[in-house]
Amino acid sequence: MRRAWHGLVGNLPAFALALVLALTVWATAVTSQDPNETRTLSSPIPIRVVGMAPNLIADEPLPKQVTLTLRAPQSVWTRLTSANIQAVADLSRLGPGPHQVPLQLKTDVHPVLVEKMDPSQIEVTLEPPASKRVEVQIRLSGTPAAGYSLGTPAYSPDFVAVGGGQSQVEGVTSVVGSVDVEGVRADLDRQVTLQALDAAGQVVSSVTLDPSVLQVSISVQQQGGYRDVVVKAVIQGQVQSGYRLTGISVYPLTVTLFSADPASFSSLPGYVATAPLDISGARSDVSGSLPLVLPTGVNAVGSPLIFVQVSVSAIQDSETITREVRYQGQSPGLAASLSPATIDVVISGAVPLLKALRPSDVDVYLDLSGLKPGTYQLQPTCHVLLEGLQIEALLPSQVGVVIAPGPVPTP
Repeated sequence: MRRAWHGLVGNLPAFALALVLALTVWATAVTSQDPNETRTLSSPIPIRVVGMAPNLIADEPLPKQVTLTLRAPQSVWTRLTSANIQAVADLSRLGPGPHQVPLQLKTDVHPVLVEKMDPSQIEVTLEPPASKRVEVQIRLSGTPAAGYSLGTPAYSPDFVAVGGGQSQVEGVTSVVGSVDVEGVRADLDRQVTLQALDAAGQVVSSVTLDPSVLQVSISVQQQGGYRDVVVKAVIQGQVQSGYRLTGISVYPLTVTLFSADPASFSSLPGYVATAPLDISGARSDVSGSLPLVLPTGVNAVGSPLIFVQVSVSAIQDSETITREVRYQGQSPGLAASLSPATIDVVISGAVPLLKALRPSDVDVYLDLSGLKPGTYQLQPTCHVLLEGLQIEALLPSQVGVVIAPGPVPTP
């Protein structure tokens, strides 16, 4: 018996070698039928954070996803998708302070070997949560249109709650919202997104604000000595026979005037005229920068020149008819005055139709529905009753309107 035992023990190395050779042959056979493949997943895998203590938070947003390169048999790849793979960051037993946390691959599909994980670990600093109230500051950028002033921004609440990691919250010194008021002429009412800033004026993005958006209102008023009026381009002469005027462009359409003596405005209607632009004999477009014709003591704010372009094309013919502007839709108890009360309507079409056109065939009106007392510059609506005729231009293209209760106001 002892001799048999010694014989068995003496043959163990041979048995072990035979087992290894057999396993190798088996593994080679299996691998040849189901070879391993190394692939990088086409979509990043989300990172799941677990085990964070309830009394701690991360002071910065953690990475959201990871790129994986895996090695697995072909048969496994048919079942391996981003839906059954997770990258887990386990923060269990971690206290306050900075940490480097390795990522672990979790999947119910096997066998899978991680060849590369990017990132392979995350850096996280844990600290107690904190919050504080910070007063909101609304900052204005730009300047309103000349002759206009801004009221104090109105918004509510005046304070917002700043929340996040203790060090991040302590670093917030101000909460601001920005409003662009460049060139404004009317009251503003906007939603403004707030930002938390540190002492250096840098955005602290890792904190939360409650609320994070405020409704901000700013009143805009025209200063004394200033007045906005419509620009009326003055055209003289006639285009060459066989050509017609097809349009008139005026820039700017309205201008702001200033006078140290506001009474100087009393002689002005609701518009101001340019020096005349001569289109006599024109067969193509005519343009020019024209000065405004202003009373003594009244000046234009900004450039004193108005760019006027008259479009001329070789078509049948055109005619200019002067019509009174009527208005409709004004609310009960309100009256309106128009300036100018008449406008020139440039109409084009076949010569027989133009010869048959009567002034009563042209209707020019303003719709004042819903307008409250105040001063407006409105674009009139124009209709021609004869079919086949086209309206090419209205001079001026806007009409000044004053709406007030009681008697008709003086413009």
